[in-house]
Amino acid sequence: MNTFNTKVNELIPIIKNHLEHYNVSLEQVDSYKTNLAEYNKQFDELNKLIKTEKARLRLESKVKSKEDIRIHIVQLLKQKHILRNKLFINYATIKAVDSIQSDINKGLYSLPVNQSLIITPDNAYDIMKHCIMALKSGTSSVYTYKVFADGNQAKVM
Repeated sequence: MNTFNTKVNELIPIIKNHLEHYNVSLEQVDSYKTNLAEYNKQFDELNKLIKTEKARLRLESKVKSKEDIRIHIVQLLKQKHILRNKLFINYATIKAVDSIQSDINKGLYSLPVNQSLIITPDNAYDIMKHCIMALKSGTSSVYTYKVFADGNQAKVM
């Protein structure tokens, strides 16, 4: 178990790398806020479509193969899952960048974080959530992260 103290402005390059991993520059974060609204709209439309398809399955089960309709619904659910992941990652990233930038602007630089932390899709949400909580609490300097690193994987505990 290793715990490191780092300044918030040292976390910005990590966030930038995370954004770049998803092909987004910091300049595009504002457009991602717009995309977020679009993703939410698509998500709602997909949910309606899935409900419609399930209703159609009940009505057309005698006409069409249940298996064909089931496969179609599974494909829609996969689309929904991919979209949900995009929403989740984008929202967390936007919030983290905004909160960290706000903290830097206020002159609050101290935030404990593992210096070798790699942000992955698996741990991104926890990292962002903890950053946001620390930044919004106004007591970011006293937050500690217990980070267990296993090879190049790291988890916020």
